[in-house]
Amino acid sequence: MMLCLKYLIPISCVLLLGVSVWVLFVPAYIQLIVSMVICALSVLGVIWFTFQIITIAKAPPGTGMPGMWRMTGLPGYQGGTK
Repeated sequence: MMLCLKYLIPISCVLLLGVSVWVLFVPAYIQLIVSMVICALSVLGVIWFTFQIITIAKAPPGTGMPGMWRMTGLPGYQGGTK
C-alpha cells in the first residue's frame, strides 16, 4: 500500500498530465508521425529479437555463453573421447 501511495499514484498523475498536454497542444499530424515511428521501431525490435533467438538456437553451445563450455574437448564431465 505504501508503494502505491508514495510512488505509483504520483507517477500516474504526472503521466496523465503529460498525455493531456500531448493531446491538447501537439498537432495531429505530428502525433501520427510519432505513432508511426514508434510502431515501426516496435516491429523492428520484434524482428531483431526473433532473429537473435533463431541465431542463438542454431549456434554451438560455446558461442552463446562464453566460458560456459570450455571443457568440451576434455575427458570427463562434458563427454570427452577418453
